[in-house]
Amino acid sequence: APTPDDGCETHSDADPSNCGTCGHACGTGEGCCGGTCTALNTTTHCGACTTTCGSGQVCYNGGCCTPDPNPCATAGVVCPQQSMPDGCGGTVVCGRNCVGGQICCGDSCATGACP
Repeated sequence: APTPDDGCETHSDADPSNCGTCGHACGTGEGCCGGTCTALNTTTHCGACTTTCGSGQVCYNGGCCTPDPNPCATAGVVCPQQSMPDGCGGTVVCGRNCVGGQICCGDSCATGACP
């Protein structure tokens, strides 16, 4: 437990600015999990130290998602549905994940035909 006489009045097992020891800061995208700086973009630590994704899920923008079995990955192919559902970051990654009915046009999604 932190005490005033040790110069570090924080819980070094969970403080990303003092992870494991005073003054040891975790990097961008990392959290302090049990005193160790840990990437928070994995299926075992998704957005938080204690968030584990379920079987078949991926970690996307800090949330666990079930990936679309038919992702839009080929130019000109109409996507059957939005590849990443709402609630999983809300960001459509074009070139891979277009909204249902759109087509992939390089790095962007389009409705109708590619420009």
